[in-house]
Amino acid sequence: MRFVVCVCALAAIIAAVTSKDHADRIIELPGFGNVEHLNWFSGYKRVQSQNNKNGTMFYWFFEGPKDAPVMMWLNGGPGCSSQIGLFAELGPLRIKEDITLERNPDSWLNHVSLLFVDQPIGTGYSSADGREHFTENEDEVTDHLYSLLSQFLVDHPEYDVDFYLAGESYAGKFIPSLAERIVKTKHFGTKGRLAGLILGDALVDPIIQRTIKTDHAYWNGLMSLAQRNQLTALQNKCVRHIQLGGTNQLDGPCDELKSVMLLYSGIINVYDLRRFDPSTNKTRIELYLNKPEVRSALHAPSVDTKAKYTCCSKTVVYMHLKYDILISLKHLIPYLMNHTRILLYNGNFDLQDGPVGTEHYLHTLDLPGYKTLKRDLWFDGNQVAGYVQSIGNLTFVTVHGAGHFVPTDQPKTSQDLIRRFTRNLEFCPSGHQIPVTHSTLTPAEFDKYLEKDSNNKTLLPCDIQQVGCKIICKHGSCVQGNCVCKENYVGEDCSMAITKLVRSTKFSLLPQDWRYYHFKHDSSNLILNIRYDNNTQVPDYDHFAGHGLGVIGPVQLCAYVYKKIPTHFAFSSIVCGEGISTIPWKGGEGVIGLFNGEKYGVKGSLRSDFVSKKVVKYAFQASFNTKSFLTAGISIIVVIVATLAWVSAKAMKK
Repeated sequence: MRFVVCVCALAAIIAAVTSKDHADRIIELPGFGNVEHLNWFSGYKRVQSQNNKNGTMFYWFFEGPKDAPVMMWLNGGPGCSSQIGLFAELGPLRIKEDITLERNPDSWLNHVSLLFVDQPIGTGYSSADGREHFTENEDEVTDHLYSLLSQFLVDHPEYDVDFYLAGESYAGKFIPSLAERIVKTKHFGTKGRLAGLILGDALVDPIIQRTIKTDHAYWNGLMSLAQRNQLTALQNKCVRHIQLGGTNQLDGPCDELKSVMLLYSGIINVYDLRRFDPSTNKTRIELYLNKPEVRSALHAPSVDTKAKYTCCSKTVVYMHLKYDILISLKHLIPYLMNHTRILLYNGNFDLQDGPVGTEHYLHTLDLPGYKTLKRDLWFDGNQVAGYVQSIGNLTFVTVHGAGHFVPTDQPKTSQDLIRRFTRNLEFCPSGHQIPVTHSTLTPAEFDKYLEKDSNNKTLLPCDIQQVGCKIICKHGSCVQGNCVCKENYVGEDCSMAITKLVRSTKFSLLPQDWRYYHFKHDSSNLILNIRYDNNTQVPDYDHFAGHGLGVIGPVQLCAYVYKKIPTHFAFSSIVCGEGISTIPWKGGEGVIGLFNGEKYGVKGSLRSDFVSKKVVKYAFQASFNTKSFLTAGISIIVVIVATLAWVSAKAMKK
């Protein structure tokens, strides 16, 4: 029987209890003073999983503004205490050098009530009943969190209001799992609702987010191309390790990948690639929370019954969850989008779980409309705070100037982030503009595309992709920042015309030039042949262009086969060779695309021959023109793109 704590009846019984009667109220907080009037509560609850993993879970609650929603905050690790979030990130208190407390003016408490929970059991002030009781998977962690949350709302029905689940890093695994439980059981509280999920620099899909680090580190100058190639080999082995069922990050190639990347970077701080030193001062937190008078004030277990408080318990909690670390929960994102709102935010300097990995795993979810979703600027006052994409119940924000710990690096910006999301405010309201100065750029480069205010200052609109689209869109119209092409034009900027392929067509391509040719054949049993010119002689040329747009010499003719016209970023692999490549073809309309991706111009011809056996051959012959270009090689990518008007089953039988 699934473990569910139904709180409806119990909450109704104690609904009349006022907050003044709560035994978990904090009266005096050492190093700060009397807080009885502030409605701050802390303590711990007994929790149990379905398979009898038992322990106590510690919480600390702070009441926010009147009628504010409640937000539960979880830190990651796994095994890192949420008191890190309280004292070093978004909580109402900071620890000074003399280990006394002061107010944090940029706390999220200005907008929501906050509930910090030490989890999984064994983390921070929370404890397991024994080593055999430590959690080993998300289901067990979820059992404990659901139990704690339900008990808290029984004791505090006044906070049974709109509820947000929030956290960072490995909480990207905890929160979706807990949210799924709440959605499915529908026994969470009596009046409130799950108003939203907030995942900051969160680990959700480990395969993509861990292996993308190699490219992220390389493009930030942390390693050479040769080192990157070495790590790519390890990366492929790590992916294979995971796909074969290896979910322990500490095993073999995945651990080697992480270790070598850190060594090549000089042991960079993966949480902020601008730094080498630790991002948070955990020593002060541990010194304060290990004081006996503090533990007593917080109703936490004494040192006699609970081991010394540490911010992170990686030797115990982390090791028990090591087989859970590489399991993906990205499949829960579309499911949860149907039930609540989701905010994903990442600091742009985070190498651990930054925006690059988040965007890549979102692309794999096939969310309708996401891949062409425009990206707006987000302003906080008269400053660019970051970049935002929103679709349905999902909002994805990249926070400028922040690493893994966004509330620490950008405290005021993160407040605006939470204010907008919890109040359901737009990040880019229609017509929103800010005045900008630009001393490093020549105004003529972009000023002509922007409006001016009454003082002749340039105005930057948050809907900037629409402005950019109008600049580049040659033969189309801009819709939501994307260029929608007129008939017979293709490409991201609608600049490439599609011409009809006649029996013999000559062409001339400049470097980085495209040509598209449209053809139509009624047969449902065609074979398309590409014939490479074996006599073409080109010099060896080592070329690296990224995204597959190039080959490593000697340069050969290369081919793509697609059912529809690809965008440039879709090129992930190249099939190269000399001779004939045969591709099954079912007939109908199609498009052949030619691309010259190298430094030389090229001339050639494309010929079609329709033969009696219902076979069509396309012969591609190219001659290289080296007079006007550098003495390097030429790579011609022959892109065969087909949009088929598939015939019905009857037509195929005929």
